[in-house]
Amino acid sequence: MSGLVAFFEASDRRRLGLALAAVTAHAALVALAMLPRYDAVAFTLVAALFARAAARAKDAPLAERTSAMFFLVFAGGVYANQLSTGVEGRHALMGGIIPWSDAEGFLSNAWRIGHGLPFSTNVTLTAMRPLYPLSLSFVLSAVGMDLKLALALYAGVVAVLMGSVTSALGARYGVRARFAVTVIFAFYLRRYLFVVGTESLGVLAGLIAFRLLLRATARAELPLPLLAGFFGCFGLALATRPGPVLALPLLFFWVWRTSARERVKRTLACAGALGAALAFNALVVHKTAESGTPGGEFPPILYGAMHGEDYTYLGEVHPEVANLPQTVRMGATARP
Repeated sequence: MSGLVAFFEASDRRRLGLALAAVTAHAALVALAMLPRYDAVAFTLVAALFARAAARAKDAPLAERTSAMFFLVFAGGVYANQLSTGVEGRHALMGGIIPWSDAEGFLSNAWRIGHGLPFSTNVTLTAMRPLYPLSLSFVLSAVGMDLKLALALYAGVVAVLMGSVTSALGARYGVRARFAVTVIFAFYLRRYLFVVGTESLGVLAGLIAFRLLLRATARAELPLPLLAGFFGCFGLALATRPGPVLALPLLFFWVWRTSARERVKRTLACAGALGAALAFNALVVHKTAESGTPGGEFPPILYGAMHGEDYTYLGEVHPEVANLPQTVRMGATARP
């Protein structure tokens, strides 16, 4: 008990240092497989300790840097565990050695673009979501085609962004928000950032977008460049992972309602930034893929979700539609 009292009475640097020591110990136990990779109990306590220490810190830049270090250390423990024990499931076989399913398609197309070849639509429909394999190709080229190092670099960048967003949210909304976001981000990071999947680039673009939104809403006038930047980055995130698309109407309604002056101009500027991001994605598809249309693989997914099934359901009940070329399948799926 006296130790806890001393912890909360200590200086900013000491409190944050002790919190980092706690997450380092947790990461070491996970790396050595003495704690499970998906541990929730011990990590929740560590996250609560860190959130409290960061919330009490008067040095905001120090708290933000420490928050980034927190996620980097946590990620290191998770990745070390994965490299020693392997990962299997939707993304990989043989202990993570052989990517498969969508992961195989993304990695194959990343290798193809690295060798000057177009994305193969015939081999995999992942060519219709080209931003992730294109970025993965660049990262692989930068690290000597070492996939493990490329995934680690992705995770490192995302960890720093998670620290920045967590710190900004905590400074604005308090210790409970900081704790909740820390846990959510950490659980997402350990599940998706060390496999070949669009979630890596989607969350990276989404975090940048959210950081811009936080900066914009910190000012009463909501600076238009920051708002437009948010919608541009959000558009890139949607082109990579379209899950949050239903938030768009609410976001545009919010821009309209909060813009006391020049509503039309501000709304159109945000829509233009979003459209530019989606147009960029379409251009990349056109320039890199053998054939197809952006989002051409989503109609079967959407149709299956609407009927409580998976992406194969469209082919089961409407094989004549499922076998159509991608360029016409989307319109055919939408018809009654």
